[in-house]
Amino acid sequence: MHHNNSENRMLITKILRVFALFAILLASPLHSYATELRGRVDGMHPYAPKPFPFGGAKVDLYILLPRGARFIRSAYTGGDGMYYFSKIRPGKYTLIVNGKLNIPLLVEPRQSQDIPPILFR
Repeated sequence: MHHNNSENRMLITKILRVFALFAILLASPLHSYATELRGRVDGMHPYAPKPFPFGGAKVDLYILLPRGARFIRSAYTGGDGMYYFSKIRPGKYTLIVNGKLNIPLLVEPRQSQDIPPILFR
């Protein structure tokens, strides 16, 4: 009977260890958020009555760090003015369009995020 008690305690200890491991895994995220960004650049022209999709614009993405901005990557707008950045971590960024506009951007920890349209003159 003494031997059976020892086996029961060992089994209970193993079960508690498994539950403790699951509790640790559930308490900490197994993945880091990577956000899919989507935005649009619109253009203005003196002879156009309203903004139009700006195709071919270069959009540079920089992350803002304590020691300054660091380049992440570039995207080009399609004929519909849309651009996309995938797998971007949450944080403070800036967008530079065609080397001129500097637009602040806060990337949030979620699956996807739409960036408000950028008007390029």
